[in-house]
Amino acid sequence: MDQRELEALVVKISMFANRVNELGDHVAKQSQQATEQLTHTAKGLSNVADQSVARIVEGVEQSAAKSISAGANMAVSDILQRLGNGVQLLDSQVRQMIGAVNTLEQSVVKTDRAHVATAWKGFIGLLIGALAIVGASTYMVWSARQDLGNLKWAEQVQAAETAGKLAQCPDGAGICALDGKKWVRLDSQ
Repeated sequence: MDQRELEALVVKISMFANRVNELGDHVAKQSQQATEQLTHTAKGLSNVADQSVARIVEGVEQSAAKSISAGANMAVSDILQRLGNGVQLLDSQVRQMIGAVNTLEQSVVKTDRAHVATAWKGFIGLLIGALAIVGASTYMVWSARQDLGNLKWAEQVQAAETAGKLAQCPDGAGICALDGKKWVRLDSQ
């Protein structure tokens, strides 16, 4: 792995991390919007419930006036019927609101789980990338040291040859080194 590939890997890992962060921000924004929508729905249902109760009270008052003036059981029956209808309507709206709250709560839990899983996957990806970079860097340093050692050896051989202390043996088969005034064969056959 050369320097250019290593830099490309770092850029890809950075782009991946940015995408994970964008995804986390998007999930958090959706969760916030859902919470705001639930709050708005709850306020709307509360207003409807208040209006229903006000209508029921108004209807009861009107029916009571009719009942008092007419003195008949029919008015009382009408009041009870309207009150029952109002209670049923209110009960239905409360059940709908509870269902919406439960659905939103489940969505938030699922979204949180997905966000946590995505964050862990991103962290693990970054960790693996970092380990790969450390491993590649370590190998490159080791390889450079090996090459440097080979280069030093080649320089020493070249210097010995230039100084006339290393040459091909007089018989042309092998390498000899000058030891004092005598040539000594380095490789034994």
